[in-house]
Amino acid sequence: MIYWLGYVLWKFLSWIFYPLTIKGLENLPSQGVKPRGPHGALRGGFIIASNHQSYLDPMIIGLCFRCRLTYVARDSIFKNRIFSFFLNGVGAVPIKRNSSDIGAIKEILKRLEAGCPVVIFPEGTRLKERKGVHPGVGLLAVKSGLPVVPAFIRDSDKVLGPGAKF
Repeated sequence: MIYWLGYVLWKFLSWIFYPLTIKGLENLPSQGVKPRGPHGALRGGFIIASNHQSYLDPMIIGLCFRCRLTYVARDSIFKNRIFSFFLNGVGAVPIKRNSSDIGAIKEILKRLEAGCPVVIFPEGTRLKERKGVHPGVGLLAVKSGLPVVPAFIRDSDKVLGPGAKF
């Protein structure tokens, strides 16, 4: 319920404040994925690997798809009660940074196997400049056997970018 309420709210705010231009939906994997609707609503497991420049990036990715996504988020933001409530409400998976979080990997693989697309930010944090990526996305791709969909969000760093508080 929280996921879809948030989706509608962010869709409305996007329409007013920052209209999105989405390109490349026709390149999404078709094997095991069933498109539905004019905007390519999808069902089926795949991994979305995106750059991360703003606090808004997860919402922006969510607006591009008309299906429920699973997000991978660092475990430290689950310590805040308000964030934890919303993150749990949208079904985010907490993952420990700088360690092999086998429990989180198993949960992500379980969700992929159930047909739920998973969003991961391989850079691990919000960055203005491209740096190295963590190997987790490759591990998930190999273990699940599912395709990785690269995504690129442009100009989100102008709104709530690295270091921004408001």
